[in-house]
Amino acid sequence: MIVLCKYYRVIVDWLIENDIDFCLAIDKYDKQAFYASDVAHVPAHVFEVSTFDSVESICWLANSLENKGIKITRILSAGELAQYGAGLLQTMTGAEGITLDLANNTRDKRRMKSLLASHDIRCARFADVTSVEEIESMPRRLNFPVVAKPVNGFGSMNTMRIDSPAELSDFYRDFRAQHPYINPFMMCEEFIDSDEYVVDAVWKDGRPIVFSISKYLIPQMRNNDPGRVYTGATHLNRLDHARFYERMLALHRRVNVALGIDNCATHTEFFVTNDGEPIISEVASRVGGCWFNELTRDVYGKSLQDIHLSTHVLDIDRDPYLECDSRSHTTISWTAQKPGRIKAFPTRAYWADIPHMEGIVPRKGIGDPVSGRQWSDYIFYAHFAGIPADVNRAIETFAARFERDIDQFIEPAS
Repeated sequence: MIVLCKYYRVIVDWLIENDIDFCLAIDKYDKQAFYASDVAHVPAHVFEVSTFDSVESICWLANSLENKGIKITRILSAGELAQYGAGLLQTMTGAEGITLDLANNTRDKRRMKSLLASHDIRCARFADVTSVEEIESMPRRLNFPVVAKPVNGFGSMNTMRIDSPAELSDFYRDFRAQHPYINPFMMCEEFIDSDEYVVDAVWKDGRPIVFSISKYLIPQMRNNDPGRVYTGATHLNRLDHARFYERMLALHRRVNVALGIDNCATHTEFFVTNDGEPIISEVASRVGGCWFNELTRDVYGKSLQDIHLSTHVLDIDRDPYLECDSRSHTTISWTAQKPGRIKAFPTRAYWADIPHMEGIVPRKGIGDPVSGRQWSDYIFYAHFAGIPADVNRAIETFAARFERDIDQFIEPAS
């Protein structure tokens, strides 16, 4: 039987559709935010822990499984916040899944960067921030601007470009209050003003079942620019970027050795400097979030989650996935610039006259709130395909139309 650590509807649906026996471990956040509204999509065995970072809770979970006679064959971690717990559960049960060492090597970005550096892999320099004194000494350790982030990372949440020691002091003071489910320990890394890329991969016995490189339309630390209504990424076609793929695959194999990666999904963010050198920012031992799952579906015909689960749950071994066509594929995440509630999504009739636009996938539901302030509060994904210059024009056309007609889709906050 499978244990899924943390509730994630996409994985739950996949397990049900593929007739996989599984039990679900949730924390208090899952129960409050998701689980209660999706009771029709849960298995017979549900275990609630206080947090997946609690050793006591994970020991209780392992012992409860044993007491109920539930034989666990694989442990799935739905995202970053369950990885430490999933790794400890793997250690206690001996089931397949992410190990505690791998969770530690990829979740703690300081350890990750230190391990990479010890293998002569270039990565963004970092500095700990554990006290006011370390903030005061920051100019002697890193040049401003810097990027402040959780030590254990959490995508782009609680991550910000900081331009001065005074600004860093303010950010540090408010850091713990920003999001209660993010590790409260902080670090800084050098700000790299270069193009930003991502490798999304699924590995089986060290071999890439999928190895996909995308380029951010806008580097992540520029997404807080005023008026930003969308962000996203463009997949780099292997035929057009063959040498880049060869180089990055060779580099990632070295990353895998440094971090102990052999059977999992990875999401690796990196920069490319003006002299063509890749600099690793972060490596995560999980499926890429946000639009990357949908982008991969457009490019390869299957989502990252589907490829990952087929590989590691169904144990399907195959040659690496190749692109379905030679077009350039771009997926955009849209953010409403005003607070309120969603009352409709753009229909095909609304955008059908825009060349190279392929469709939208809602990320929220009708009636759901939107903040109008947080750039990562996406309301839907939009897909485009074609020659890059044509795709860029299509994106701008749709952006202007959607912002003009925003009142058709968002009910203003009262």
